[in-house]
Amino acid sequence: MSKSNVQINKPRIVSGFLIFRNENHEKAVKSLPKKKMNQNEISKMLCYMWSKLSTEEKEKYNNTAKLYNDIQRHNHNIFHS
Repeated sequence: MSKSNVQINKPRIVSGFLIFRNENHEKAVKSLPKKKMNQNEISKMLCYMWSKLSTEEKEKYNNTAKLYNDIQRHNHNIFHS
């Protein structure tokens, strides 16, 4: 396969919500009754928790996501230039 036919996977963009979700997934699972424990209900709980954060708290996660994405983009450019 020639080099032009090789597909290079670009890094996925991460949002502040995704970072929040990863940090709080276990807490959301523990807050739900066993009978309601499915991915749909867990996602609803995490969205509710996110909606209750202040703008400043959300900004912390969004800034972390921006930094992560900048690093990923930089690394991708170094290795795939």
